[in-house]
Amino acid sequence: MEFSFVKQLKSKAMIKLIVTDMDGTLLGENHHFPSDFQEVFQELYKREILFCVASGRQYPSLLQFFKSVHHQMGFIAENGGYVLLKEQEIYEDTIDNQNVTLLLDICQTIPNIGVALCGKKGAYLNASDSETYYNIGKYYPVLHQVTDLYQVDDAIFKIAIFDKNNPRNNSYQRLKLYENQFKIVVSGDKWLDITNLSVNKGVALKQIQQKLGISPQETMVFGDYLNDLELMQTAYFSYAMKNAQPEVKQVANFVTEEDNVHSGVLKTIRKVLNI
Repeated sequence: MEFSFVKQLKSKAMIKLIVTDMDGTLLGENHHFPSDFQEVFQELYKREILFCVASGRQYPSLLQFFKSVHHQMGFIAENGGYVLLKEQEIYEDTIDNQNVTLLLDICQTIPNIGVALCGKKGAYLNASDSETYYNIGKYYPVLHQVTDLYQVDDAIFKIAIFDKNNPRNNSYQRLKLYENQFKIVVSGDKWLDITNLSVNKGVALKQIQQKLGISPQETMVFGDYLNDLELMQTAYFSYAMKNAQPEVKQVANFVTEEDNVHSGVLKTIRKVLNI
């Protein structure tokens, strides 16, 4: 979907906040970080446009990519459960202990999955098989292997499930019975995330918008998967990636010309803002 010339001119003056998902969106093939990110980021910073990432990943995982600029940007981690703005915590939404226990009980009945508790101090895993440990470890750099998930002492934002089968056909089918109690989102080909009903990237983005006095009309967002749906609804300049799920494209106002492998996010930012 193309911008009209008038919309392009209008957007250059209006955009004050840019928010992007990571996996399948900003990151390329094999989680490759775009080589020209620093150039684009510094130009946005000069123009006083805040750059923010919104991901299902934990904050320590996101921090690995942005160590040199983390104090100049925003982070929406845990699918919106934890929000930081220029190193300051501004919002969190954790699962209470009773519900963590309930969800762990349910997960024990589901075959072929690995379960991680995602907390403020790190992620916790008791999986013994190497495939589960490797795949969860890719996204959770601070990973504690424990003998009993029920005994973890931390504020838990999210329960992440690595489903060796397709989660749409396996773990989601079992957990969707509890969608009146929890937000249950298929967030990747082998991933399913469970949070409080009140948690999503859109709610988290609103926290940043309200704190800074930035409107949806001044916000640009990028996403590709189902956990980005609410994000699309919180900005006028909402871009589904060319490689996005059909449901995301239906909700977004625009679609990028390039996919994540071909730097669709940064190329769109460059084009719209004439960088």
